[in-house]
Amino acid sequence: MPRRYPRMPVKEARAKAREYWENPQKFEAQAETGSFKAVAQDWIKRHVEHKRLRSQREIERILDTYVFPKWKDRLFLEIRRPQVSELLDGIVDNHGRAQADAVLAIVRGICNWFAATRTEHYISPIVKGMRRNQDRTPRDRILNDDELRAAWKAAGECGKFGTLVKILLLTAQRREKVAKMKWGDVADGIWTISTDKREKGTAGIIKLPELALEIIEAQPRIAGNPYVFAYWGTTAFNAWAQRKQELDDMLPDMPPWVIHDLRRTARSLMSRCGVRPDIAERVLGHKIEGVAGVYDRHHYEQWKAEALTQLAGLVEMIINPPKGNVVAMTKRRQRRDHRNRSNQILAAPIVPYLDQWLSGEKSSDLRFRKPMLYRVCRRRRRPSRKGSKTHGGAGGLRWRATNSSKSLRANIRRRPILVTTGPRFFQTRSRRACSVIASA
Repeated sequence: MPRRYPRMPVKEARAKAREYWENPQKFEAQAETGSFKAVAQDWIKRHVEHKRLRSQREIERILDTYVFPKWKDRLFLEIRRPQVSELLDGIVDNHGRAQADAVLAIVRGICNWFAATRTEHYISPIVKGMRRNQDRTPRDRILNDDELRAAWKAAGECGKFGTLVKILLLTAQRREKVAKMKWGDVADGIWTISTDKREKGTAGIIKLPELALEIIEAQPRIAGNPYVFAYWGTTAFNAWAQRKQELDDMLPDMPPWVIHDLRRTARSLMSRCGVRPDIAERVLGHKIEGVAGVYDRHHYEQWKAEALTQLAGLVEMIINPPKGNVVAMTKRRQRRDHRNRSNQILAAPIVPYLDQWLSGEKSSDLRFRKPMLYRVCRRRRRPSRKGSKTHGGAGGLRWRATNSSKSLRANIRRRPILVTTGPRFFQTRSRRACSVIASA
């Protein structure tokens, strides 16, 4: 029979005994508190579950993977700053700085909860400056036109993951929402994005562009699986890391990018096609700050639909660039085109209502009353006529006022039309006062 040695050497046992007799209350408190695992489980039960935190599964995963293997049997009150630093250093070496900061955030929460609810003598070992990713800066990576063409082409050969990449770019939504899209959420081209309590904002209800609808309708329906992008059994797609690596292997040499960069790219493309910033933020589901976010509860469904349609059109133009005789523009032509694009961008949201106004139809969404119609006069100086007024505008153009719908229809095919809200335009002499610019 093999000889059994004691679990603790005699010298160490004597040192522990002396330490106990010097301060027996300390050891009694540690025995009553229990191990770190016991305190962490109590924290999950009384704080995480009570608050219904959506991150509960991720918290439990991080504790089971990174913390409990090291501190499962360690007494909670014995864990001080050196032990925390040792744990974080090991995670940095094997899993990265971002993961170490995620572990630190959970350990800090447990220690602060214990100090606030369980004892008045405990001091948390976590202090400011222990984060391992101190120099982290917000990402600003977006994909340029060439990279978008390459990614779109490669995505066409990546099966279900490739279709997810395309939908992420065309809708600008978060990847979890797109992956968990259900067939029941899409009806008549409208996607109702499901939301949970204590969840970040979403776009709510959006009308999908035709290009996105074609991709979604091409997905096979699997019996017993409600998701559009179905995976194994009854689950939604979740193999992001593996499939992303396969996509990267098919792409040419380009700077690294992550899936969330598609959302930032889509937001930048919306600005490029002239979508109003507040509409673009609502498409992304971001919270509108300030008084507007408190009092403006309109859903902006039509504006969001137009923004996604413009985004899809620009994406389609990028992936299928027009071919033909393309020549470099002169500086004068560049200035003129830039001015025209600026005019169209300022008034894009209300362009569809111009035909309704001309035909006499009433619309509850029409934002202006008794608009005055102006057509551009190319001459810098033009004498006034009886019954009309001339006013100077930006860029050396002249605007001639007319209230005649007949003359407007006669010239709509040849000249751009400017609809303003009234005399405020003449007071400020600014293009920002206009409501609609339609170029037929």
